[in-house]
Amino acid sequence: MENKQPAEKKTITAEELQETTELGIGLKIVILFSLVEGILSTIVGVETAMTDYYSTVLRFATWSLMGVAPLVMAIYALVSFVYRRPSAAFMSMVCAIIMFYPCVWIAVFKLKSGLGLASVIPHFLCALINVGIFFYILCSDAVDEVLPKEYRKVSNAEINVVSVIVSLPLLLYGIAGFDSTFTCNERRDQEKEVLSQERGPREMSDGRVTFKVPPMYDCNEKMVKRDGSDYMMFYMKRGNSHGAIFCSDYYNLRPKSDTNIKFIINFWAKNWITNHLRKCSESRIDYKWITVGGRDCAVFGSWGRTKSGYTHWRQYILFDDATGKFFMCAFLSDLRKFDYSILQPDEIPGEMQYFFNHLRFE
Repeated sequence: MENKQPAEKKTITAEELQETTELGIGLKIVILFSLVEGILSTIVGVETAMTDYYSTVLRFATWSLMGVAPLVMAIYALVSFVYRRPSAAFMSMVCAIIMFYPCVWIAVFKLKSGLGLASVIPHFLCALINVGIFFYILCSDAVDEVLPKEYRKVSNAEINVVSVIVSLPLLLYGIAGFDSTFTCNERRDQEKEVLSQERGPREMSDGRVTFKVPPMYDCNEKMVKRDGSDYMMFYMKRGNSHGAIFCSDYYNLRPKSDTNIKFIINFWAKNWITNHLRKCSESRIDYKWITVGGRDCAVFGSWGRTKSGYTHWRQYILFDDATGKFFMCAFLSDLRKFDYSILQPDEIPGEMQYFFNHLRFE
């Protein structure tokens, strides 16, 4: 009786799969969606890094890498599917997981910030689509035809590469968070020390800067919250006339740049003038750079047309490179007629010159 020899298991090769299989429409849509998602993630990551008000080198690198990582994984998955690499399915599932968590995190953050359900629906939809992609790659017959389960495998080198792509942004995020906490605590201790010191007549301080209130003016202080942090604002008036608002803060990027000014406008200055400019039929905001006592100073002219005339804000942001702080103040006044030249002052008005002469960065 003839003994039957066990049939040899056929070895599947990438070249054979490229010749005998094609990427189905469903798989093409999944790959295309991952690429689009990766591109959007990169744009959002870099934009977040550029517009982060508390930006540092570590935070910039963290946001950028978090944005770029999904795009890198999506491109790698695309190339792997095209050349039928055994790790293609694994890379696509990892890409879906990488995109799932940021979508959920952003949605939860927006809900906690009170932005409303409408603002989070796109993020939840994106998260659900990524869940669908994960299980489509895992269970779909169309994917199994292109990459049979017995053919799929992941090399140690690829696992190491994925681990670095995923863990490096998280590691930088942790280091940046620790560095920010340490820096904030150090600054808070310094501010408390400055506030505990005795000040001269009519001097006021928030721990970052100390200034002197001009004669004939009254000045009050008030604590306000911005992005979860407490800031001391100063409100100054003379009788019933329009007054001024003062505050100070730290800056981390190079001060003399349009980018940094944009941060400060969005974070502080725009909030001060928005209510007034909403009542105007037309409005405009311009700024220019001047030098005051060897320091860079951005001068803003903000104006709007009203029924009775014009309302005008003049704002100053004085930067101090030695301490990494800036002092911001804004004056409001009403005008019968408007002269555009006030938006481009050639000299500093007397009330502002008084502040600059009696201002100390602590």
